[in-house]
Amino acid sequence: MNIKPIRYLHTLLFLFLALSLSSIALAGDDKEEHHKKYASKLTIKKAKYNTKKHYVKIKLKIDGKKPFHFKIFDANTHQLLSERTTRDDSPEIKLKELAENEVPCEIQVILEPSGLEKNKAIKHAPDNCSSTPPAAV
Repeated sequence: MNIKPIRYLHTLLFLFLALSLSSIALAGDDKEEHHKKYASKLTIKKAKYNTKKHYVKIKLKIDGKKPFHFKIFDANTHQLLSERTTRDDSPEIKLKELAENEVPCEIQVILEPSGLEKNKAIKHAPDNCSSTPPAAV
């Protein structure tokens, strides 16, 4: 019996397994590298309801690779309130034409494609601001 072909096959199998395992180990670092590549920091500087003019003013601070694409959601109802793409690292957004019960109590900002997200309560939100939708029966 010739042993050389068997050793050759074992060596190939070992190399294949070693390369497969190393790619699996590196996959865990992908999310962290993804955040570093696109955006390193997201801050909601201001989220305030103007009671006289009935709008919500939001100020963000974003550090990272431009352009920035972000979505603003009502954190309680998960309704999309605004979506923007900008090169400005300190964008200001006004959410207008909101009835008092449509004013979010809290917003969630998600920066794409990094997936960074932050929440902030709306200062001066009316007492009847949005709330969690009722559970389905």
